Amino acid sequence: MDNDPKLASIDVIHLAYAIKLVKEVAMMTDDQQAITADMVLQDDADKIEELVNKQRVSLCLSQCPAFEEVVDTQVFGYSKEVMLAVRLNLIPEEQGHNLVRDLEQRLNAIYADSFDKQKQK
Repeated sequence: MDNDPKLASIDVIHLAYAIKLVKEVAMMTDDQQAITADMVLQDDADKIEELVNKQRVSLCLSQCPAFEEVVDTQVFGYSKEVMLAVRLNLIPEEQGHNLVRDLEQRLNAIYADSFDKQKQK
C-alpha cells in the first residue's frame, strides 16, 4: 500500500463525497417514505369516508347507535394508524393531527347532511 500523501488526500475526498451521497440518499428515502405514508393515510381516510357514505344510505343515522359505533371505531383505528406513522417519524405530528381532523370534519359533514335530509322528510 502506498503512503503517498496525495493519494491519501484523494481517498479522504472520495470518502467524504461517499458519506455525503449516502446521507442525501437516506434523506431522499425519508422523504419518499413520508410521501408514501401520507398517500397511504389519505387513501385510508378516503376508504373510511366511502364506507360511512355507503352505510349512511342503509342505516338511519340519527336513530341508529350502530352507525355511530362504526364511525367511532373507524376514526379510532385511523387515529391509531396516524399516531404510529408519527411515532415512526414518517410524518410530522402536526400533519398527523391535521389528517385526523380532516377525516373527522368530512365525516361530520356526512352526518350533518344526512341529519338535515331526515329532518326534511
